[in-house]
Amino acid sequence: MDVVSSKYRMFPFLGITKHWIQYGKINDICLSLTHLKGPNSGENLFETFIEVVENDFGLLHKPIQNFQQQQKVFDLELEDDAEFENEDMVASNNIIRKLRRLVNSIRSSGQRRELFEASCEDVNVNPLELIIDCPLRWNSTCAMMERALKMKQKSNESSIKKVSLVNREWEFLACVHELLKDYKTTSEAMGNTRYPTISQVFPFFHLIIHKHNAYLGCKAMENPDLITLESSGKPKILIEAVLEARKKLMKYFYMANTSDSLHYVSTANLLDLRFKQEYFRQAGWQTRKINEMREKAHSLWLSVYKPIPQRSTYLAKDTVKESSIADLLWSVCSSETFLPLHDEENNNSDEFQLYLKEPIVQARGFTDIINWWQSQNLKYPNLSEMAMDILAIPATSVPVGREFSGLADIITSNRANLNPVTSETLHELKGYLKFGGEKLLKLTVINF
Repeated sequence: MDVVSSKYRMFPFLGITKHWIQYGKINDICLSLTHLKGPNSGENLFETFIEVVENDFGLLHKPIQNFQQQQKVFDLELEDDAEFENEDMVASNNIIRKLRRLVNSIRSSGQRRELFEASCEDVNVNPLELIIDCPLRWNSTCAMMERALKMKQKSNESSIKKVSLVNREWEFLACVHELLKDYKTTSEAMGNTRYPTISQVFPFFHLIIHKHNAYLGCKAMENPDLITLESSGKPKILIEAVLEARKKLMKYFYMANTSDSLHYVSTANLLDLRFKQEYFRQAGWQTRKINEMREKAHSLWLSVYKPIPQRSTYLAKDTVKESSIADLLWSVCSSETFLPLHDEENNNSDEFQLYLKEPIVQARGFTDIINWWQSQNLKYPNLSEMAMDILAIPATSVPVGREFSGLADIITSNRANLNPVTSETLHELKGYLKFGGEKLLKLTVINF
C-alpha cells in the first residue's frame, strides 16, 4: 500500500495490492487505486484502507489480524519522515545539487551531448549516458553519482565550466556514493518480486548496520549515542548522517519483538529455513527477546492456522535461486557467538515446534524457500499455508509503485482534467483487460 499524487492535477491516490503464492510463483494484483480524500495522515490512510477492503471486497470477515496495529505503523513512518526532513544537510546538498545541474546541462543541449560523446571517443571511452536524478525513482541519486564518477573527466569540459566540479567535490561525491551503494543494492534486492523478500528485511538491516559500524570504526552493536565524530579522514557531515541512519536502523531492528505490527517480519524470518531464529542469535539478540519473538509467531500459528484441517493445494515448481543474497546476509554474523537454541520438549505433534527443530540450511546452492515449503507439504500441511501467506508479503511498495507508473498512460497531458472517479474507473478497466478480460469482452460483443 502506498500513496501518490497524479502529475497534473495532483490528486492523491491510495494504491492497495494483494499478494499470494501459487504454483511456486509469487502473484500480485491491484485491488484498488482510490482517490484519497482528506489529510495524508496515518489515521486517514488506515480509515480509507478499511473502507476499501470492507465495502469493495468484504475482506474483514477473513482471519486477518491486527488491523488497528497498521495505523500505528503509518503514524510512525510519517513521524520519522517529518524528523528526517528537518535535518540540516545543506553542505552535501549543495554539492549534489551542483552535480544535478552539471548532468542536466549536458543532457539538455544537443551540442553539449555531442561534445561529451566526442570527448569520450577521443580517448577510447564508451560514452555512457549520464543519469538524471529523478525524485520519484528509488536510488536515482546513487545511480547519478555512480555514472558521473565513471565519466567525471569528460564531465568537466570547458563548455560547461560554470557548473563543473572541482576535485574536492568529486572526492566528496565518491564518499557519499560509497555509503549510498549499500542502500541501492539492498533496495533493489528487496524490490524483487520473483522470490520472498519479507524474510530478508532484518538481515538486510543487520547488513547495513554492519557496514555503518565499519565506516564509524565502532563495535558490532554499540550504542550510537556513545560514538563520537572523531573519525579521521571522513567528512563530519557524513559521519553525522551515518550516525542518524544507524540509529534509525537499530530502532527498527530491535522492534520486531516489541511491535505487534512488525512481528510478521520476524515471523517470516522464522519460516525461512536459511535464517530462522538462529540468525537473530548470531546478530546479537538476547535469548529473552528471541523467545518473545518466537512466542508471537507461535501465537499466530495457534490462533489462525493450527485449527484449519485442510491441507494446502500448492504444487511444487522450480523457482529462481537467490543463494548469493542469503550468503551475503549470513556473512556479517559471527559464528563464534552462535549458541543453539533449545526448543521445548514434548511438542512433536505440533507442526510449528517440529519445524523449529529443523536444522538451518546453507544458503549456497539452496533452492528458493517457496519450493522447500511446497516439498514439505505433507509433513507441515497447515504450517505450509502459514508460510505461504507470510512469505507472500512484499517487503517494499514496489508492486504499488508499478501501478502508479501506469497512471501516466491514463492521465496524459491531453487528459489532465480527468476527475479522480474517472481515473479510478479507467485504471480498473486497464487491470480488467490485463488479466484476461479482453477475451471475455470480445465474446460479449460477439454474443451481443
